[in-house]
Amino acid sequence: MKATLFLTMSCNLCCDYCYVRKHDATMSPADIQRAIDFIFAAADPDERLDFGLFGGEPLLHMSLVENTVDFLEKRSEQSGNTVRMSLVTNGTLLNDKILRFVRDRHLILQVSCDGNPLVQDRHRRFTDGRGTSAVLETALRSAVETLPAVLVNMVYSPDTYQALPGSIEYLAGLGLRQIILNPDYSAIWSLEDIAGLKETYNHIAGLYLDYYTGRRPLFISLIDEKIAIILRGGYGRSERCRMGYREFAFSPQGNIFPCERLVGDGEKNRHCIGHLDRPDQLDRRHCGLPGATAKQVQCRTCGVSDYCMHWCGCSNFLATGDYHLPSPFICASERLAIEAAFSVLRQVNTDNQLIFINHYAGLPMVNSSVHIPQEVDPERIFLLSKQ
Repeated sequence: MKATLFLTMSCNLCCDYCYVRKHDATMSPADIQRAIDFIFAAADPDERLDFGLFGGEPLLHMSLVENTVDFLEKRSEQSGNTVRMSLVTNGTLLNDKILRFVRDRHLILQVSCDGNPLVQDRHRRFTDGRGTSAVLETALRSAVETLPAVLVNMVYSPDTYQALPGSIEYLAGLGLRQIILNPDYSAIWSLEDIAGLKETYNHIAGLYLDYYTGRRPLFISLIDEKIAIILRGGYGRSERCRMGYREFAFSPQGNIFPCERLVGDGEKNRHCIGHLDRPDQLDRRHCGLPGATAKQVQCRTCGVSDYCMHWCGCSNFLATGDYHLPSPFICASERLAIEAAFSVLRQVNTDNQLIFINHYAGLPMVNSSVHIPQEVDPERIFLLSKQ
């Protein structure tokens, strides 16, 4: 089960594509506990619970982050459920004290960074208009030195997608090895952009192979996640959209949403399914994609439908205004990503395909977390995939 806690709606940046409407609202400790209790009550015994500490910028309220982590650890001990906590930040407020806290409390640090300085400063600026790249680069270097792993979330849009390969190399040069690529689904993507994506995605596939053959593998979500899905024969039921049933987001106002990308300003809106005052009265009419079969006629006859995220309700809504209707861009991007992943699999030497054994287990990030020796030991790779 996945839960996102919007600890605050305030932020020190004004990224022009952000789907969170910023304002001065902060989640109360009481509501944080009620949201956490809601998730534990809904969880199955022994189910792993993923909590994202989000915003706005959560590091504006570090004491609230610390208190939330304390409470989550206590609830985990009481229930027996394993809890995985992620701290999602723009990175500009990171310092040595915060990084030590993240390390010592075993949080997953996910930093939003769109790429090299020119790309980063195009859309991600401070509220006074200054670019963020210089501050963020210093923070990322410190994070790499302090933490065992740092995830980077890169958003790309029609005016930045061509810079993705160079930005991946830039981040790899800083020592970052786990990169998540997310398109701006709400942007207007032209046919020319979609045509250009093919070259860009193929370039990324080439980079991916270079890093692997050089024994310094990166996790690049565009490739790794699709390789995992291809090897396992498609998305499983539990991997598909579970908004409003196994995925929730909580705003500072106490409102409950089915997905973090649908929260908006946190006030009650068309996506809101309930409130923490009445957690047993959720309106799930738009959840679970009940209309997908009727509206996705083209998906039923598509040869790569099993490997495609056409079922993602929030992405569909951001692109088309309909939970159940994927956009032409989503269709094209997914198809091109699948083709790029297939090309990697075809080009990998048959003797080295055991490198991808962890992908079968649904753990494609493992390779980027360990050094792969020149002579791959299949038993070692298998054991690592089970960690």
